[in-house]
Amino acid sequence: MAGYYADNHVEFADSHGITLIAAAAEGRIKDMEILLNNCTNPAVEHTFFGAPLHAAAWGGHTAAVSLLLDRGASPHTRVRDGYTALHLAATAGNVDVVQLPLNSGAEANAKSKFFSNPLICAAATDQEKVAKLLLARKDVDVNSEDIHPYTPISYHVLNGYTMLLKRFLESPPIRPAYGSLMHGGTPLIWACHNCNTPEEEGVLKVLLQHSKLDVNFLSGPGDNGLAALGCAASIGFGVGVKLLLAHPNIDVNQGSESYFTALEVAAAEGHEDIVQALLACPNLDVNQMSTWDDTALYIAARKGNKSVVHLLIGDLRVDALVRSYHDGETPMTAAAVGGHEAIVKVLLMSGSFYGKDGEDRICESLDAARANGHLNIVSLLELFLECFNG
Repeated sequence: MAGYYADNHVEFADSHGITLIAAAAEGRIKDMEILLNNCTNPAVEHTFFGAPLHAAAWGGHTAAVSLLLDRGASPHTRVRDGYTALHLAATAGNVDVVQLPLNSGAEANAKSKFFSNPLICAAATDQEKVAKLLLARKDVDVNSEDIHPYTPISYHVLNGYTMLLKRFLESPPIRPAYGSLMHGGTPLIWACHNCNTPEEEGVLKVLLQHSKLDVNFLSGPGDNGLAALGCAASIGFGVGVKLLLAHPNIDVNQGSESYFTALEVAAAEGHEDIVQALLACPNLDVNQMSTWDDTALYIAARKGNKSVVHLLIGDLRVDALVRSYHDGETPMTAAAVGGHEAIVKVLLMSGSFYGKDGEDRICESLDAARANGHLNIVSLLELFLECFNG
């Protein structure tokens, strides 16, 4: 928002009214009275410097704002980018100044060129007292979106404003799962993305304590349609995963719009700690398949994530012989195709291939390794087959 500059001496208003604007910006009441008494228009506007009321509001000068309103300045006047004096007062954080244009009939939910209402301005700059004042009004949209589109809660999450977030969540109309962020995310999902400090971790905890929170709400396409648990698993946010898993309504098997589960994305990214935390959930479906019809074990084997494969194969619920529906491969065949010898060894040592069809599955993997020129895996599997048939 525009800055304001003051002259060093009093002049009668020039053709642009800059002198009155300068006096208002510094709250120089006597100078303002001289200018106003000499017919300076209190509503004069300047392309760059704005209007006197805006300058006084931005500077937090209560007496100057009051004087201008008494002399006929309109609280509805908009200057550059469509901001009213109320927008600037809310951003600056002076409650007394905010109250004055409201008392004069200012629109409490006025939108700027960027669709910001005064509450968004207060939220974006952590002005708790101003936010409290605006939240108490019925004519303020607490879920309003700006051009990004961010809601007031979005700014609390982005900036780690824990105390102000708590106050907002106490407001009945607030929808904590609503308010798309970048790429269609929600406050909860962005809290998982933006959690690098204790303050930001506190934001996630505050959101999770809200009774109306939909913890399984899906994000937009920018996050592959993942829910918060999937987002946290994808970026390796172990603390967030543990906090989410502790929520009574969490669906540990929920897939994204692409049907990738938290376990699948963690397996794909090689996040061992998160895979381990998910495997500790008794209701986890370890063999669930995504849209691509791949299990977590298949994905980890194909990606070459040995440590994750080791964790998964150690879980008795995991079926190592399940084929991917989209290409018909088993996890070991996927590892053989990719040349991941260490993973082939882990799978062979699991004992999964000693039952029915085990030899056939090994032969498939052998053919795949041979076709892709992975001779070390070919030798390994041939040796295993000799022992298997011996």
